[in-house]
Amino acid sequence: VLAIVLSAVMLLLGIQAATQLSLREYPEVEKSVIYVQTVYPGASASTVQGFVTTPLQRRIASAKGVEYVTSETNPGFSQISAWVRLGENSTEVMTEVITKINEARFELPREVEDPVVTNRTGDDAMMYMALLSDQMSVQQRADYAMRYIQPVLSTVEGVGEARILSSGSFAMRIWLNPTRMAA
Repeated sequence: VLAIVLSAVMLLLGIQAATQLSLREYPEVEKSVIYVQTVYPGASASTVQGFVTTPLQRRIASAKGVEYVTSETNPGFSQISAWVRLGENSTEVMTEVITKINEARFELPREVEDPVVTNRTGDDAMMYMALLSDQMSVQQRADYAMRYIQPVLSTVEGVGEARILSSGSFAMRIWLNPTRMAA
């Protein structure tokens, strides 16, 4: 009986102590990632890697407050993710990253569009939606999502970005006859 009473008293004291903890005992931790997206129209993935991703990544990695950097390169597109060190002010780090990008701008080919820099914090919500159909192919579903669903989702208040993740995008190959075009 004594053991049960002592256990109950300890449980009640533990519950009381837990409810009286101040909020500073649970600090707000902000984990941020800064994304740098750059478009190089018509360039192959290896060209984008060599002339866009590598120079930008080297500069961004040297920014104060950046813990580490990862990148993804596709034909005509580069995305660099700079992970902000815990405890650093993500706005200040983003300013530093933009400064480093501006320093590297002269190294990039003239055809490269200006990099787009965005900051995402750990409290950003993310949602994945699947579009399934027995009547439509993957390409048709991707086209439908791009034409009708993505524009609507992008205009919803609070939505930062609505992206389509699909390998089923349409492509078109056109052969031109120079002699007929000259006529």
